[in-house]
Amino acid sequence: MKRLSNVPAHTWSAVALLILICHVMPTAGLQAQPNLTFKRVTVNWPTIELYVTVGCDGNPAYNMSKQDFRIYENGVEVKDFTVWCPDPTKPCAKSVALVFDASGSMIGSGNAGAKLAGHAFIDLMDGVMDEAAVIWFTSVVTVQQQMTTNKQWLHAAVDALPAGGLTAVWDGGYFGLLELINNGVNQCRAVILLTDGGDGGSTRTPAEIIALANRHRINVFTVALGSSVNAVELQMIASLTGGKYYQTPNAGQLAAIYQEIFTIIRQSFQECIITYERECADGALRTVDLQLKDFCGGSDTKTKTYRAPLDSSTFKNLNLEIGDATGKSGADITLPLNLISPINGEMFYPLQFTLEYDTSCVQLKGVSTPTGSLLEGAPIMVTPHPAGALIQVTARKLVHGGGLLLNMTFKAANRSDTACCDIRAAYPRFEQGCFIPVIETGSICINAKAPQAFCDINGTKRLQWDRKLRDYQPNPFIVTGRCDNIGDTTLRNARCTIIVDTHDVRLVSPVSTTQLVSPADIAPGMFAEVNWQLAAKKRTQGDSIEICIRSSFDNYPDVICCHKVFIPQAGPMLECTLDAPAITADTTYLRYNPMPFPVTVTARNTGGSRTDTLRASIVLPTELTLAAPDAPDRFTKRILPSLLNPGQEGSAEWMLQHAPTTGEKHYTVTVWCFASNTDSSKCEIPIRIPGLPEASFRFELAYDDSLRFCSGDSVTLDAGAGYASYAWSSGAKNRMLVVRTSGQYFCTVRRTDGALGISDTVHVSVHNSPQPVITPGGPVAICKGETVHLWTDKSYPAYEWSTGASTESIVVTAAGRYSVRVRNELGCWGASDTTDVIMKPAPAKPVIRRLGDALRSDTAHAYQWYLNSTAIPGATGPLHVARQTGVYQVQVTNAEGCSALSDPFNVTVLDVDATPPVAERASLHVWPEPATDLLRIALTGTRNLTVTLALYDVLGRADVIHTGVLPDGAADFTHSLHARGAGVYYLVAMFGETVLVKRVTRL
Repeated sequence: MKRLSNVPAHTWSAVALLILICHVMPTAGLQAQPNLTFKRVTVNWPTIELYVTVGCDGNPAYNMSKQDFRIYENGVEVKDFTVWCPDPTKPCAKSVALVFDASGSMIGSGNAGAKLAGHAFIDLMDGVMDEAAVIWFTSVVTVQQQMTTNKQWLHAAVDALPAGGLTAVWDGGYFGLLELINNGVNQCRAVILLTDGGDGGSTRTPAEIIALANRHRINVFTVALGSSVNAVELQMIASLTGGKYYQTPNAGQLAAIYQEIFTIIRQSFQECIITYERECADGALRTVDLQLKDFCGGSDTKTKTYRAPLDSSTFKNLNLEIGDATGKSGADITLPLNLISPINGEMFYPLQFTLEYDTSCVQLKGVSTPTGSLLEGAPIMVTPHPAGALIQVTARKLVHGGGLLLNMTFKAANRSDTACCDIRAAYPRFEQGCFIPVIETGSICINAKAPQAFCDINGTKRLQWDRKLRDYQPNPFIVTGRCDNIGDTTLRNARCTIIVDTHDVRLVSPVSTTQLVSPADIAPGMFAEVNWQLAAKKRTQGDSIEICIRSSFDNYPDVICCHKVFIPQAGPMLECTLDAPAITADTTYLRYNPMPFPVTVTARNTGGSRTDTLRASIVLPTELTLAAPDAPDRFTKRILPSLLNPGQEGSAEWMLQHAPTTGEKHYTVTVWCFASNTDSSKCEIPIRIPGLPEASFRFELAYDDSLRFCSGDSVTLDAGAGYASYAWSSGAKNRMLVVRTSGQYFCTVRRTDGALGISDTVHVSVHNSPQPVITPGGPVAICKGETVHLWTDKSYPAYEWSTGASTESIVVTAAGRYSVRVRNELGCWGASDTTDVIMKPAPAKPVIRRLGDALRSDTAHAYQWYLNSTAIPGATGPLHVARQTGVYQVQVTNAEGCSALSDPFNVTVLDVDATPPVAERASLHVWPEPATDLLRIALTGTRNLTVTLALYDVLGRADVIHTGVLPDGAADFTHSLHARGAGVYYLVAMFGETVLVKRVTRL
């Protein structure tokens, strides 16, 4: 057996450490919940393959899915990936290259153990799908048996395994891979490489084996017999290709190792594969963080790295630009560096570029990544450079979208004129990634010193309508205009002008639209203010108005600032006025003109919205009273129109009266106008009642009935006989006055000697009479023998029908004209309109006659036959053929819609085939019997006698098939039965009072 010589101590330490890790890690995995083992990363560009195993409670798990993993590459989440895990219950078809060490060191137990191991592996193959190749190496490689499923050939090849020569381990492993690549056809492909010594004389290297195996997805298992081997390389090959490294000092253990390897391959190598695609081949090292999330009661994360290939064809431009800015001399000016080409969730790697600019124009003060920028918080290094400065973004940042990357602040030079200079980014490059930065040049323009005006306007933003104050609040309101000089020199002769629609507001203070600003000249960094008080006018519709203030200067263009104020719709507002005529005294007849007199209220809606229903109430002093038609207590009235829109007027009127008085009287009449959605309005008017001369004598009026009566009645007032003249307060000049309306009445008389007399005032009250309505309204038509129910309004104390009844309703059984009178609680009677009840004639009671089984009724407008008090469906003709025994009746209806029911007719025996006695020579013949489609009918009877032929079904439903006279006393008919179903029918012929019946059977 070959031994390694001159191996440094640290190499043995590394070997021991690796062996310790291999033995310790499985034990630790059994205790983790879960345990993620990230075995390797294989790069088959552009596909990246991650090989993992997962333990759950110490047992291997294969039931993971995509949702259980998270992948981050260089900090960027990989969302599009696939997960495949083997099903350990389903064997995987195998293609395996069995590569044996046939060097001289294998003589004896090593060679024997190798053969036993090979035979053990071949014995486990299924002989159908599983295939293997037998290869051995000395200083050269021999393919003893190419890939085959023939186990006999494979055993023979193993038996031929020699022992002698050098040890070209790496060449043997490489040839095993080539055999699989060229001839292996199954999914699970592996190389099992057995050696007992270190490599000597190979032309291939472990790195080549690893690269070729990973490129073709072949797992390499390495088995070391003894300790004189290249353990580190063998373990590295197994670890990086998904195989497993075994080391044993006893050749007798090799068979067990090969059997274990067979099981691993059979279970698809007991590992899951995660694959995803990459596009950027920048040749850089990539870090892959693999997370197992919320699986088996926990999470685990493992990390590995790989290096991407370098392919400049995958690079693409990333457009950036330096912005433009304008500033003042000596001021700080900030330029942005913007990302123009948006990137979606990709890494923005460290960037550097040389910032070039004219240092006599600007100087760089600093570079920042402000809050909200794409590179927020990323550190920046600024290094002076002869042409400007070297800018380096030293951290990588995950970027979504486009926009501001960083800000560059410059100090502008002091200039007496306006000048612009370019800001360029030269030699831009990213530390990593496939983006090529292309940065567009920006510019800075520096303005010479000048004034610069900035204006602002402040004030109330919203007014409220105050119902109690009946105005807006606040009103007036204040707006303040402010003008700031943010420039370098003084603003000269400043003045402000307010711009506002005077339909919306009026100026309160000052009333001028233009104010001079104090101080008139505004120095740099200073400001001046102006104020206006404005009063909002009432609006019919709420809206915002715009108030603007224009600031003007001698050495700077005008600036305008605007401010919006919301003015709501004004509520309704009531204003009222009263009007009344002047009252004059008629000394001739001791009366007033006019009397009674009207008082009119006019209400106006001066607000901005419509009122609710508007009413008015009048308040009178004791001596003034309401006159007809308002007497005695109609103090409150609806103003008409009762709903007032803004600006609209409405009115109401009362009639007032005053008794004659000898002394002048002064009163105040008050009216309140009110609605539910606004405050009431009060208005007053003075009323002067002049004095009348005192009468020579007083007398009393006579009247023939009560002074309180119902509408429609009257009372006669009598001033008495013997006077020379009469003058009533109503204007009448007769001795007697017939009064029909409420009011106060008095009379002035003159005797023949010229003396004047005046009567006391008589108060007359007229009550409204009720107006009852009879329901239903007339005329009402009923059939003879029927009744109709008439009723009127309920809850009257007394009723008086024209029939003499005293109830609220009556039942009418006879034609006539009906009305009702009712009395209300005030004792007034009212009469309804007349309702006419019309009696329609009823038909005579029909009589049923039987001829055979045919039942016939008297002639009528309509018929309905009944059997045992139940209507027979379809039996609505004058004739009905009885098909069953029972009690029959017929109901006939005349043209007026009135009906009469016959007496019961008892049918106890049926004999439809019997022909009753008929008129001489009358006969009915029907054939064939039974019939199929056509029915032949022969009929004889008296000449010119009218005959009716009808076909009845068993339910009594009739179909008249012929009506006409027999001009020759005989006739033949043909009738189709095509539309009729199979069954029994009855053909009936009627000659006046004679009826013939024949049975017809339809097949």
